[in-house]
Amino acid sequence: MIKRSMVIGLLSAGVVAVPGMALASAQVNSTPIIPVSTQATVSTTAAQADQAALAAVGGGTVTSTSTDTYQGASVYDIHVLFNSVVYDVKVLQSNDSVVLKKVSSESSTPAATTQSAPAESQPPEGSSSSSQTTSGSTNPVVSTSGITYGVKLTAVPSIFQSFVAQALTQNHGTLKWVKFTAKTGGETQANIKISLSQGGTVKVIDLISTTGQLISQTVNS
Repeated sequence: MIKRSMVIGLLSAGVVAVPGMALASAQVNSTPIIPVSTQATVSTTAAQADQAALAAVGGGTVTSTSTDTYQGASVYDIHVLFNSVVYDVKVLQSNDSVVLKKVSSESSTPAATTQSAPAESQPPEGSSSSSQTTSGSTNPVVSTSGITYGVKLTAVPSIFQSFVAQALTQNHGTLKWVKFTAKTGGETQANIKISLSQGGTVKVIDLISTTGQLISQTVNS
């Protein structure tokens, strides 16, 4: 009679004991569900990014590597010391593509260098400011050394061949044309149009100093 009263009391209280239920419930709730979106993936290691940066600069030594964002993308920010110049190189973390290469503000390049200034990078001496070719000009100007500014060329002057060759190697393509423009500060801008091996084209823009060093490089698809 006492056992029957206890069962009736449990039923009236809404408590039903089912063997194994508490254990099963605890096992289910013990495994947290992690959203897939929170699991970040990086396919390029820092070491691989360092090698890509060294190849983009053409040699040197990596002085620092850190993570950063560039135009909304996760990148490695790498500083490379090459020929007494510090380059700031950004490499995508999703692959080993170089999206930016420029001379870093940390660079301590001396004013006098062993490389003489290329005469081709200078606008014609004695010409008026209106006749000098700028980035927005379409009028061709021929320098005293024979370099033509403001027109598309398929033959690259020898003084600029190393810059063009490096752009072709980095982008795995062939030269379509190159156009040089003289900047107001004496620098030369090389606009290099490349036909890609997998199809399509890309334009590489090199800004070259009066001492023949690469100041910055941008790639426009």
